[in-house]
Amino acid sequence: MAMQVMNSIFKNQQRIPWLGKESTGNVWIYVSSVVEDEHLVGDILEMLDEDEICRARSFKLQMDRKAYITAHGLLRSVLSSHFPITPKDWNFHKSAFGKPEQINFPGGVYFNISHTRGMVCCALSSYPIGIDIENIKVFDSFSGSILPLNSKEIADINQLPDSARGLRTAVCWTLRESLLKGTGEGISGLSKDFQFCFDEGEVKLKSNLASCLEQWQFVTYSINDVYIVSVSINPACDVPTVYISAPKARLVRASRGITIIH
Repeated sequence: MAMQVMNSIFKNQQRIPWLGKESTGNVWIYVSSVVEDEHLVGDILEMLDEDEICRARSFKLQMDRKAYITAHGLLRSVLSSHFPITPKDWNFHKSAFGKPEQINFPGGVYFNISHTRGMVCCALSSYPIGIDIENIKVFDSFSGSILPLNSKEIADINQLPDSARGLRTAVCWTLRESLLKGTGEGISGLSKDFQFCFDEGEVKLKSNLASCLEQWQFVTYSINDVYIVSVSINPACDVPTVYISAPKARLVRASRGITIIH
């Protein structure tokens, strides 16, 4: 059953196994469409623990429930494609900030997941990491007053042509979300005391809190020209190498210190 579920989630996407110490410095990004088949959704549900099942059943809308179940099934399947543990046997607990962490390999692998209607994603690394995915169309009717962006980010967005604002807003939003998820603090964490700047395709972070953020690096992809997925990585002194398994992924932005494998 687990293999059928994994094949449904991954389809024909490339999976590169974790190579233990040889993979130190690698970042793995997986993106998948939401599983719609009810039988497969039921199979994935059987892989989840009681807390995940309870959370899945709390969603009122079927599309949101399926996205949640697919995201957590993707995480368990991805972990099992890298480590000799079955998807069902992964155990998790929450950090002091409420961020889920695996306890099978303490300190050995960090992960983060995100889901939106129609698409889910997961990131793995030996470093602290955060990921966020959003549909670009959500940001087409941009209104800076309702988004927790930095005032400089909003000013930069307003200088762009109308046709480019939605994409830039989605990039800023997902970068911000992924960073706050990576630090474990969530959207209530660092408020607006930092901003993302873009220069010739490179992502740069400016902040009054630079001492705690200066090591973070970033990468953003467009998926099918419909979704934006951003990943924040805290690689200490290493140069991270990013691999992505996703349908029609196109690099949008990346920090200069990241090695991208297409």
